[in-house]
Amino acid sequence: MKKKNMKHRGAGLLIAVCLCLAVSAPIQARAAKWSGETDSEGYRLITSQDELLSLMRDDSLWGKDAKYRLTADIDLKGSEGQNPIGNNKKGKHFMGIFDGDGHTIKGISIKGSGGYLGLFGYVEKATIKDLTVEGTVTSTAKEAGGSEKAATSVGGLAGACLNSVTIENCVNKCTVSAENVKYVGGIAGYVYAVSSKEGMEVTIKGCVNEGKIQGFQEVGGIVGYTVTANAKDTSIPNTPIVITECRNSGNITADSYVGGVAGYLKDNLSGENQTELSKCLNEGKVVSTVTGDKVNANIGGVAGVVWISRVSDCMNTGEVSSIGMRTGGIVGYGYTKDEAEYSICTSYNSGKVESSSAARKGAVIGSAVKDGLTAEDNYYSQGPDDKFGATSVSAADLGKKDKLDGLYGSSAWKSTTKGPVLKVFAED
Repeated sequence: MKKKNMKHRGAGLLIAVCLCLAVSAPIQARAAKWSGETDSEGYRLITSQDELLSLMRDDSLWGKDAKYRLTADIDLKGSEGQNPIGNNKKGKHFMGIFDGDGHTIKGISIKGSGGYLGLFGYVEKATIKDLTVEGTVTSTAKEAGGSEKAATSVGGLAGACLNSVTIENCVNKCTVSAENVKYVGGIAGYVYAVSSKEGMEVTIKGCVNEGKIQGFQEVGGIVGYTVTANAKDTSIPNTPIVITECRNSGNITADSYVGGVAGYLKDNLSGENQTELSKCLNEGKVVSTVTGDKVNANIGGVAGVVWISRVSDCMNTGEVSSIGMRTGGIVGYGYTKDEAEYSICTSYNSGKVESSSAARKGAVIGSAVKDGLTAEDNYYSQGPDDKFGATSVSAADLGKKDKLDGLYGSSAWKSTTKGPVLKVFAED
């Protein structure tokens, strides 16, 4: 009898397990299915706060080939459960397309002690376009940025972008507060691209930051830190990171490695497909809080550090302020290794450059390793003397095209009576 009862109990247990599976399976299937409308192009339409919050909360909606499109401005003010879309866990990256269609998401309130914070936390092989974000992104990390336990990668729009990512025509109006965090940016905190046969180029184009950005190191108005990696197969061409036609008007503050557009551009590649920063403008104040006039601030109006990368056709009108060394109106510090080529060319600074340090400061380039450096056709109208060949132009000569002929050799620039402006930002 006991054996018989055991058989009945075993059968009952099996039936219970089957019933649980039968009930739970449809729930899991529904979680991955979009409950809202889908348009003729296959985009899942986000029409309300509830639908946007569903995307922020449900990681089954972040996978490959998911496509979303806003149909209206959405206000998240006061809503709970605002989680970054995508995180750094395996299989939980956002890997789709998000089309803002010219709309704004406001009332954003992303807060956490970990890394990868922003409306989007961690994106890979994805596109984000035509979107404006407003609100706050706050890291409560207590560890200093240099600690192994410290959080990294915080951005108004995206915390981290890895491989085959395009961000285009996006605007950040969020205040980003991450004083103990490395890799902090208005658009993206951390950007990475590895060379591969598939091509993993990352492009950030036509983006604007208007928010106040604060971080520890590697902090910029558009991006905090970029890095590329070579493929093991040397026959595979280099995959670059391209940042172009972007503008910052927000105030940027960090301990060091800070720039109006980019905090730190690091490329391990040499040749045609280097990381490229071009046709970008900084109008915001850039401040390094590093203490001591013999400490390297690595601060620039456009980029804090340029490592084996290319900067061209960039302009700074914002104030650059630091106590430390390596302070520049366009680039704070340029670096290379093994004499690999890099360049800082056809750029113009009209912003005030202040540094308490008596050394390693300049109106265009603060300091640089000269081996491999090409620095040509750079100009400035104020700031300390530049030691890397930039030409000083008086206020009276700014409207004279022949006084900046090297700059106008590039088609990116337009001459006005008040001086040069980038065509992409010129008023008609």
